[in-house]
Amino acid sequence: MATVSSVPSEGVQPQSNQQQQRKTETETEDRMGWGRFSLYGISSVAGLTFLYYFWRSNYSLHKTELLLLERWMTLPLYPPPEPTSAELNSKVDPKCLPHNMVDALAEWFIATDLRELGGVSRDDILELFRDLGFDEDHAACKEFLNRGEGQLEERRRLSGVGLQESIDLLAKLVLADGASPGSSSDHRLGLEAVEQLRRRSRGLSSMLQNASVLQQAMQAPVGLAPAQAAPALASVADQTAGLVQSWSEEMPADIDDVEHNGMEKARLTRLEASLMAQLERIGTLSPAEEARL
Repeated sequence: MATVSSVPSEGVQPQSNQQQQRKTETETEDRMGWGRFSLYGISSVAGLTFLYYFWRSNYSLHKTELLLLERWMTLPLYPPPEPTSAELNSKVDPKCLPHNMVDALAEWFIATDLRELGGVSRDDILELFRDLGFDEDHAACKEFLNRGEGQLEERRRLSGVGLQESIDLLAKLVLADGASPGSSSDHRLGLEAVEQLRRRSRGLSSMLQNASVLQQAMQAPVGLAPAQAAPALASVADQTAGLVQSWSEEMPADIDDVEHNGMEKARLTRLEASLMAQLERIGTLSPAEEARL
């Protein structure tokens, strides 16, 4: 009995090791790592954001979705949209030319483009620059003309041209003559040239107004009887005559008489053609219209 010693059983030591290993694993799992911390933080922020927009939308899930989508679209996650083709086409580079000259040229270009059936041609640009005092035989003008469509020179003169190309030609002509585009020493880019372009634009705008009035005269009395259409045509014709007279009174005296006579002849030709068309379509004209015809 005295020789009996307390020897531990075989399963006591492995059991204690397993308990220590489980305790170590539990402590490891309870530790807050960066990954778990980030997950908890993002989840908390997302939950609070959802609850905030859910409250703003008066507890409507559909409105909450729309508000979250709108907010998501404002985040800088995508590159900014590129300019559209319309924006690129409307952008004009002044090429160091005076801004008032570029604005006046753009106004004249738009008015001429609206008047002409085929738009502004290269011959119109060359004629305008020749009136401003530039040499049409310049190398830049020849290069400008050679870029037109067609094999013959007459065909290239009648080909279309853009506003930016016209501004580039004007800048080349000024730089080739040795003048500074931004200076006012060159009279061809001064106030006189700008005023001349604006006078041309006003004259073209008045002609466009007259054309719109004549178009109204051709379209308005379609459903009217001949007796009812005659007073309407007479009033429209009087309005056209008043516009032409006011434009003639506002026109400065230094405009070339040949140019004025040519525009007046073209106006009378269009008025005659309009009245003849009304006569063929309606069958009668008022005494005032017959006198004008």
